Order: sequence, then structure tokens, then C-alpha cells
Amino acid sequence: MGEVELTLGQRIAVQRRLRGLTQEGLAQRLHRSASWVTKIERGVRRVDSMSVLLELSRALGVPLEQLTGRSGPPMESPTHAAGVAELRRLLDRPSRFAPVDPLAPLSGRQLAVEAAALRRAYNAGRNVSAVVPELTALIEVAQTAVTADNADREAFASLANLYRLSSLELRQLGDLGRARLAVDRALAAAERSGDDLLLGSVAATMTVQLMVQGDPEDGVAVALDTREHLRRTVDGSQAGLVVGGALCLYAAQAAARAGDPAEARALLKAASGLAEEVGADVERYCLIFGPTNLAIQTAGIMVDLDRPTEAIRCAEPVRPNRLGSSNRSGYHWLHLARAYGMTSAVDAAVDSLTHALRAAPELVRHDPLARDLVLGMLRRRRVVGEQLRRLAHAMNITP
Repeated sequence: MGEVELTLGQRIAVQRRLRGLTQEGLAQRLHRSASWVTKIERGVRRVDSMSVLLELSRALGVPLEQLTGRSGPPMESPTHAAGVAELRRLLDRPSRFAPVDPLAPLSGRQLAVEAAALRRAYNAGRNVSAVVPELTALIEVAQTAVTADNADREAFASLANLYRLSSLELRQLGDLGRARLAVDRALAAAERSGDDLLLGSVAATMTVQLMVQGDPEDGVAVALDTREHLRRTVDGSQAGLVVGGALCLYAAQAAARAGDPAEARALLKAASGLAEEVGADVERYCLIFGPTNLAIQTAGIMVDLDRPTEAIRCAEPVRPNRLGSSNRSGYHWLHLARAYGMTSAVDAAVDSLTHALRAAPELVRHDPLARDLVLGMLRRRRVVGEQLRRLAHAMNITP
């Protein structure tokens, strides 16, 4: 099954000792009890909330990815490892350096068609890195197109969407540094496109990126500043409602992880109002927004706010397949699994994780809290059931 890995609690204990802190000392930094720290380190209590994980990261002065065990090379499917390496190399060189012998040039309209096709493949794909080989090649073509004398705004828009897709891929593989670089480049290209809604949609991606890398307060600020700008410059079209709603929804999630439940709920209320105006689940500007995605994200926010019962009540009626996105389906089942885990409903948590793994296998294998949840269940059960055993094997986890 692979090498034995440390649990999250064990990594917390190691980092605490490296900093010369006692359990009481760490507890004081967290404004919690020493017994809480003891239970976390021993695995008696799980960290199911990303907001608590961020608190621990700050208290220990450790990057979030190091605390979650994602600081080393991320695991990739061998089938797509070469493509991921090419994408990293592309991002590691200045963006204006186009290849010496680029692929056949494409017009802005042709680039938009190709970029949209990759986005559809990303939504439908079960493996995170499945579109990376095509993505890398198309970015090189788009970089060439935007440096031409007759470059049009549609070429810049396509480049922005391709960089944003790169950011999503790399973030889910745990490569947060290059994911941030990719979304920075996406913002620069979006600005050159002159399309405020595109800029707003990329800002929504930046909001999530800041939240994941441990800066949720900055993510809230980016989302709210962008939403205010769009209110002044964009009319009430469906696309405007989708982008504005996504900004509110991601800001709510960032607020929850920043430990601000009042702000999170206020932003959720705003997102809910916009979802009602949209009326159905739609995708505009590479953002999926509507009642279903609102419910999925709300469940995740309730988990982050340590409200598992609310999360379950919100998530159980959801049919994530309506969105046509493997990624969204995977997150739905992950949120539900964490909520069940927080209520000690082990069988339901295992069943939800199994659904998540079927929907988006690479996403689940790379998720640190999902891995820790499986490890915890393996170590607590005297007799490991066949479903949990298969789940651990599929995630390459050894207790």
C-alpha cells in the first residue's frame, strides 16, 4: 500500500516540539485547552475544519502545505506526470518567451473555441491532470498569439482562461506556488482583454487560491473589492449575476476559514439571493453558479464553521451530477464525508468518501483532510471493514 505516513496529529506534535512548545504553550496560542491539543495530537479528535487547520498553521508558524504533509512533490498519475512537468517548466520561464517553433497559429476566435473545449474536458474528467498535456501546448500557442502585432482581446481572454485552468490543476495537485503564479498571469491577461466580467471571474479564482494558501482574509478582500467594482461597471445580466454570486460564495468560504462566522453567513445570504435571481445552475466565464453549487459550497462552509449537522442537512438532498462537473461532485462528497466524520457516523463517512473517489479520484487522493479522515478511521476500528480497506488501498494509505 505504500509508505507509512504520519497523521495530521503526529505532524502537529512534531512541529510543536521542533519549536520548543509544550502542549500547554500551543494551547495558549490557540486560545484552547491543553486537553484539546492532546486529543488532536493523539488522533482522538480530528481536525475536520480548514479554519482550524489554518489556526494551527499560524500558531506553529508552519506553511499550511507543510503541516498537511503536502510540502514534498505531489503525487501524480504516472500517465500524466510528464504533462504536469511540462506545465511546470512553462510556468517557470518568463511568459513572453514563446517556443522557437510554435504550433500552428490560431486566431483569437479559434483560441476561444479550443480553450472552451479544454474547460469542458476538465469539468467532465475524473482525473485532475487529464487535460494538462493539451493545456500546456495551447498556452504556448496563446502566448504567441498575444505577442503578435494584431493580437485581439479574445486572444488575451483565452490566455487568461488557460492560465486559470492551469492554476486549478496545480492547486489540486498541491503545487500552491505555481498555482499562484498561474492565477497571477491569468489576472494580467484578463486585464489586457478589457472584459470586466472575465477579470471578476479570475479574481474569484484568486480568492480561492489565497484561501487555500493560508491567506483567507486577503481572499475576502479581493472578492469584495472586485464585487464592488463590478457593481459600478456591469449591468444585471445573467453572466454578471453568476460572477457576482461566485465572488460572494467564495468570499463566504474564505471568511469561514478566517474564523469570521458572521461575515461568512452574511456573504452566504448575499450569494443565496443572487442564486435565486439566476434561477438555475449555469456556467458563465468558467464559473458554475446556481442553487446546486450554492448548496455544495454551503455544506463546506458549515464544516469549516464546525457545524456538521447543518452541513449534512444542506448536502444530503443535493444531486451534484446536475452540474456536469466531476470536480464539484468530488467536493460535494468530501464535504459530506467530513461532516459525517465530525458526528462519528463512520459508515456514512466511508460511503461518502467512496462516492468522492469515484467522482474525482485524484482530487480525493490529494486532499489532506480526506487522507487524515481515512487514517483516523483505520486506527480507531478494531476490525476494518472491506469498504474502508478498499478505500485506503485506492488512496495509497497504510495505517
